[in-house]
Amino acid sequence: MSQVFSQVVIKAPANQVWEALVDSGRFSQWLPDAVKLDSLVELGGGSSTPKYFHYDLYSTVKEQTTQLETGRSYSYVVSNIGPIKSAYSSLSLSDSEAGTVLSHTVNFRMKYGPLGAMAGSLVFRSQFRKQMEASLGALKKFMETREGTSSHPETQYAEAA
Repeated sequence: MSQVFSQVVIKAPANQVWEALVDSGRFSQWLPDAVKLDSLVELGGGSSTPKYFHYDLYSTVKEQTTQLETGRSYSYVVSNIGPIKSAYSSLSLSDSEAGTVLSHTVNFRMKYGPLGAMAGSLVFRSQFRKQMEASLGALKKFMETREGTSSHPETQYAEAA
């Protein structure tokens, strides 16, 4: 299994960062095009309900929530991602003097045995890191400037009172 970690400090209250992070209806405002979410269908209710995403680069991806502490942390497993057998992703928020610290860790397992593990170490780890850093950077920019990747003024977040 390979692991990738990224972290960013966002000058915004944790509750606002959390709302942007978990509101799938607003992903298009801050997610870079490389990880654009085309559609989201939630089946049923509850925190452990699978969600199915369709990304430009892959077929349908299944996400299963494994841990949720509202306002603080969210972990999930995704499967069916091309050559990636599964990926466990964990996002957490903590307070600091500089703002809200958002940490993102991904542990992933490749398909295709030793050859897949080598590809994971040589190729996919750096791709995950780039994607994570781009996503966290985009969220930071959105939260601090309210300038997203697309213009949807009707869904912009209200400034903190």
